[in-house]
Amino acid sequence: MLPSSPRRTSRWPQTPGSVVESEAGVVFVSLAAGVAFLARTPWVFTPNPPPSTYATTTTLKIVQQRLPPVQTTTTATTQVPDTTRVVAVPVQPVASVWPGCATQSSISQVECDTLVTFYDATGGDGWTNRTGWLVEDDPCDWVGVTCADGSVTGLVLFDNLLSGSIPPELGNLTNLQSLQIYFNRLTGPIPPELGSLTNLTSLDLSSNQLIGSIPPELGKLTSVNLLILTRNQLSGSIPPEFGNLTSLEILDTSDNQLSEVSRQRSSNSKARWCLCSSQVRPGV
Repeated sequence: MLPSSPRRTSRWPQTPGSVVESEAGVVFVSLAAGVAFLARTPWVFTPNPPPSTYATTTTLKIVQQRLPPVQTTTTATTQVPDTTRVVAVPVQPVASVWPGCATQSSISQVECDTLVTFYDATGGDGWTNRTGWLVEDDPCDWVGVTCADGSVTGLVLFDNLLSGSIPPELGNLTNLQSLQIYFNRLTGPIPPELGSLTNLTSLDLSSNQLIGSIPPELGKLTSVNLLILTRNQLSGSIPPEFGNLTSLEILDTSDNQLSEVSRQRSSNSKARWCLCSSQVRPGV
């Protein structure tokens, strides 16, 4: 840009008596005195400079660069309307359906029915361990059951939360050799039908809540060598028929409510002792 120099500018009045603007001041002139005024004053009249004289015009060149198109990959997807309904269905345990005693051949149907009756009578669904009962086809695979030669020979279910009463149908297990159902919650009397178990060698009904008198029919258990009835609520006296227990080695009837203390020894010479002391019932 060129350097500027001091200059005077003036705009001539359009009519007489107008005001003339200058750097020296404001002068009122008339049309007649205009010539003299011009003669005395060195006026320089310059038109408005063209833009190219005092200013540099910069032309901006806008360069438009064409970028390569961005490669985009479009994956075609098919929108499938979701018509699936989520329904909460409670899961029910799948129970195995036991086919019944008629379909098994391990033991007689009478003995099988007796086991089922025992299960129902003693609250089998609430046992601590009831593995196989009314589930496995073969009753000899049920926990606590022992079989031999097509018959039930053992029923051992001690400390297993058995409750209810001992069913008299147990007398149908004529080949039973061991009945161990102590430390449970059995109630009611000892069924006299247990006297039919003539092959029984051990009978333990202790630590239950059995009541009533000791049935004299137990004197028929000529093969029994262990008879434990302690810690129940049995009353009455020890039957004299126990003198016929020729194989008896141990008899324990303590901690009951028997009315007398008696000591009897069986006729078996092999008997090591017969512990027959009982708790005397109050007032007797």
